[in-house]
Amino acid sequence: MRSRALAVSSLGVLLLFPGCGGGGSNPAPPPPPPPPPPALLLATSSLPNAVVAQIYLASLVASGGTPPYSWTATGTPQGLTVDALGNIMGRAVASGSASLNVQVKDSGSPAQTAKGTVSLTIEASLPLAAQTSVLPKAAVGRVYNAGLAAIGGTPPYAWTLGSGTLPAGLTLDSRGLISGTPLVTAVGTVSLSFVVTDSGSPAQTSSASLNLIVTQPLGRNDSIATATLITNGTSNASISPYSDPSSTGPDSDYYKLTANPAATVNVEIFAARLFPPSPLDSVIEILDGTGKRFTTCKDPIQAFLVPPAVIDPNPNDFNDTCINDDDPNTNTTDSSLGFQVPGTSGGPPVTFYVHVFDWRGDARPDMLYQIQISGAN
Repeated sequence: MRSRALAVSSLGVLLLFPGCGGGGSNPAPPPPPPPPPPALLLATSSLPNAVVAQIYLASLVASGGTPPYSWTATGTPQGLTVDALGNIMGRAVASGSASLNVQVKDSGSPAQTAKGTVSLTIEASLPLAAQTSVLPKAAVGRVYNAGLAAIGGTPPYAWTLGSGTLPAGLTLDSRGLISGTPLVTAVGTVSLSFVVTDSGSPAQTSSASLNLIVTQPLGRNDSIATATLITNGTSNASISPYSDPSSTGPDSDYYKLTANPAATVNVEIFAARLFPPSPLDSVIEILDGTGKRFTTCKDPIQAFLVPPAVIDPNPNDFNDTCINDDDPNTNTTDSSLGFQVPGTSGGPPVTFYVHVFDWRGDARPDMLYQIQISGAN
């Protein structure tokens, strides 16, 4: 046994030096027990509204305690069920209000439980709402059909014209079908309000304010003299087959536009990028009234330098001849050009023409495309 070192202080008190001899240090106290989990609480007091016969899915929520939780409920409306995870699902059979007696139990030891009442309203139907937000364009002399749509309420629906006048040649029936053939006097844009009424008791109503645009038909615009006047936006078109009797050669389309001097106009063709893709391998050029190409374009590739086609070394300059076959940025045979309108800003508008044709020169049936314009007047 080791001896314990002793000393006597100047006061005659016997001192024990802890570092010299004897027993070891006291053991560390045990860690305090973990705090109890917070009280389990039912966090849901009301559920989103359900609609009769419509698929419904909602979840009950709890807080505190020790997840995961286990749920039970009584008073669930007919057609709906509550599973152990707290999901409420199914299709309600009847409208009305319900109070669900809900109990949630946690996974603690000992387990906690919480109870409460959760309210649920079941509507007979969704509120009636007109859904149509845009009407397709109409063209003079071309048959037009467009249907108005609504949801909710109680079908069947009845449609009427709330304000405005339909273009000459078009009518609206009670089913919401706008049909007919626009007359030449109908060219322009009209603002219309359509009202839909359901068959409920009491009946619900909803309305939609829409613009209807009537244009001249694109027709067979295969020369500068017969060019179709268009402006910004997207127009649907097609190049007719070679055998069309009104043509002495492969068809092509000319479009007439105006823009302010120094403005930048972008022209783009969508054919290969349509769904389904069109067989048109488009080429576009921008011409003056004599058929001469402008030379103030931004062409993404130097056209017709074969072999090989050379990428434009100055792609951001408007210094190219205004013709393009393929835009390499699209990885397709679609075409695009950026055109800087000649002249000094503030001068009178400049008229120019966009010519669209097929690279092969063998226009075939169903060569559909879209021409997209921005920056014009």
